[in-house]
Amino acid sequence: MTDNTKYLTKRGDLYMFNWRVPKDCVDAFDGKRFVSQSLKTHSLKTAKLRRNRLLVDCEARVQEARDAAQGVVRAQFKSNLRAMQKADWEDLQAAWSAEEEKEGEPDNPEDLAYREALRSEYLGYDSELAHCTLRDALSLYMEDRKGVTKDQTFEAPKRAVRLFCEHIEKDDITLKAIQRPEVKAFIKDYTGSTNVLSSQLAILGKMFDTAQDHGQLDAALPNPFRGHKLTHGETQSYQLFTKAELAGIMGETRKFEGNVKFNWRYWLPRLGYATGCRLGELINLSVEDVEQRNGAVVLSIKDGKTANATRHIPLFSGLASEFLAFCQKVGKGRLWPKLQRTNASKQIGDIKRKLGITERQKSFHSFRVHMASNLERAEVPENRAVWILGHTRTLSLSYGLYSKGPSLEQLREDVESAVGYGLRGELGGAW
Repeated sequence: MTDNTKYLTKRGDLYMFNWRVPKDCVDAFDGKRFVSQSLKTHSLKTAKLRRNRLLVDCEARVQEARDAAQGVVRAQFKSNLRAMQKADWEDLQAAWSAEEEKEGEPDNPEDLAYREALRSEYLGYDSELAHCTLRDALSLYMEDRKGVTKDQTFEAPKRAVRLFCEHIEKDDITLKAIQRPEVKAFIKDYTGSTNVLSSQLAILGKMFDTAQDHGQLDAALPNPFRGHKLTHGETQSYQLFTKAELAGIMGETRKFEGNVKFNWRYWLPRLGYATGCRLGELINLSVEDVEQRNGAVVLSIKDGKTANATRHIPLFSGLASEFLAFCQKVGKGRLWPKLQRTNASKQIGDIKRKLGITERQKSFHSFRVHMASNLERAEVPENRAVWILGHTRTLSLSYGLYSKGPSLEQLREDVESAVGYGLRGELGGAW
């Protein structure tokens, strides 16, 4: 039986979270070998929920650190391999003999890259580090097209690689490891237009071809990015509601304010508009996910789409106190424990029919488009907007791996600016 109290200890009457940092990831945790944090609760049930959220966050940081380290090892491996390919056989033999005398496996990236390169060149070992990766293929693709392609910034291929890596939640992947089902899943989850997706798949397919043309990949391997039939049902570009449609939706749902059984009909559209959260994220909210911090009401959202497991969104002041009072009335657990996604989706469908909204591209996800648009129109920088919307945060190694993000106060100002902008321009200042 699984130990349900794993990583939990008690200090006095309060539960603590205690987790050992893997040796290879200590630097990613500022040199700490343990993460110890008070869960600020006497309740074992609440402690487990908070432990689980912290554990997901810690594991995400571990994965990010290991992905970054793998990139360093791979680059060093290739440098070593190029040097060893020019070395005399006797020198390689002597070097391998010296390696065999060492005990255990290397415990740092430099030594690991050296041993892997030596095993590959001297013993003929097929190292995973020797395989061409998606980012390697991008470099080959750009090198081949220098001076030929008009856009020498290569933004389109870079974006295609970034989006695919975000989808698989890795910094890079070997081309050999990319299978057709993974590409199918990428297509299914894509929320942009079909034309843009088609273009990105074509570019990724060309990169795969380029790697094969350069002899970096078995020519017999089928290209997983080719031959997909895209339909408008597979992917769509969600549209904004008009001012009248927004006002109509808020008007139709206002009557459920305070309704014990159907209060979710009142809250979901407003929370969607004010946070940009996905429908599934809001449906699964629990009382424990809503906290007061430094005068703000903050929603903790578990992110299933990006490497960063949880994002914290300050709630717009026009809803904050009312929503907090509602949560306190619920007491504990899920806010809407019996609510299913189909019921919530049906509500929007019913309202659309009543208001005469016929466009398929207008759905609950459109509230997320409103939030993204209002963040941009309120001139909130993209590197802060991603912490609200939950898109990738790995803008660079320094920011993506080590930064803990903008301050809560900064995010609160951004939310106030964006939602306030929308209320003035789209909803006439009222919900």
